Amino acid sequence: GNSLHDFRSSVTVGVASGVGRRWQRDGIFMEDLIQTDAAVNPGNSGGALINVLGQMVGMPTSVVRFDNGREVEGIAFAISSKTIQQVAGEIIEKGRVTRAYLGVSHIDLTPEIAAARGLTVQRGAWISSVGDGTPADRAGIEVDDIVLVMGEYEITADVPFLNVLMRLQPDETVPVVLSRDGKEFTLNVTLIQRPQRPQRP
Repeated sequence: GNSLHDFRSSVTVGVASGVGRRWQRDGIFMEDLIQTDAAVNPGNSGGALINVLGQMVGMPTSVVRFDNGREVEGIAFAISSKTIQQVAGEIIEKGRVTRAYLGVSHIDLTPEIAAARGLTVQRGAWISSVGDGTPADRAGIEVDDIVLVMGEYEITADVPFLNVLMRLQPDETVPVVLSRDGKEFTLNVTLIQRPQRPQRP
């Protein structure tokens, strides 16, 4: 990318201080990131992160400006080349990136949210609405259900609902463990491909 119109093709230098990093943004944990202190400015996203051999190892995507209210410097993240290859391969093969779709609106539970709503379960995804005719609706998922597990993935603070959904595939039938009125039970849900303009994840 070119963030400085008067200084095109500028290069910044830094150290990769970590790989396999995770960072939460917009309710989703971005995973398998490369952490670097190379300067990343608005417009750099989409550029190349290159090692000393001239090999592209990542694509800068985000910068941490604040952490717990404190201003920080020198923390930027790049999508790994492994992830880029996977996404590019899917676009070449299918013409788009496919994502699984359940058809619900949700709130990721924390102990504070659970206490405020009088819930006995303190983790999982609390379902606030279910779309008509969606996989969730057809499987019998209801408003106020709490999704605890999807497939083999437990929904936790470290692995929230959207991250779990991103690990699943369209047309895949998965067991979903739910809590309803304090009782746990399992439904089998067949996911579909995420619509172009989804209303719910």
